[in-house]
Amino acid sequence: MDERTLQVIVLRYLTTVLQLALAALDLVDAPEDTTLRHLQALEDMRQELELGTVALLQVSGVTWEAMATQVGVARQSLHRRVAKRAMNYLYLPKRLGNLKVEWQIALDGLQGTIQELACAGADGKSLELTRILLARRDGHVGQGRIP
Repeated sequence: MDERTLQVIVLRYLTTVLQLALAALDLVDAPEDTTLRHLQALEDMRQELELGTVALLQVSGVTWEAMATQVGVARQSLHRRVAKRAMNYLYLPKRLGNLKVEWQIALDGLQGTIQELACAGADGKSLELTRILLARRDGHVGQGRIP
């Protein structure tokens, strides 16, 4: 595998990590009607991240047995579950230009979310979440904040 291809694969992997972190931060709020969709998107990204991890570990020479031991499954089980898709991950990389755009969008989104959380403060966000959940429990849905 040439160096440029490996760079594209690593950028794809890092972009997925960043997107997963950003999507997880979106859940720092009261559950809404879209929360299950967000959780499914997180699962899809987790699977993509698992494929990227397996692919990059394979390139670096880690055996299937060592990887399976890390996740607590049989080597055959892990191989059956991800081998074909991990190979596709390696040999069907995304275009570098698209990855750079995805990376920048995810990075901008993460920075915005971090700034928003910093302004609200962790306690402010969890206090707001508590208020929302209590309002829903007590039947005050849609009435704003609890006094």
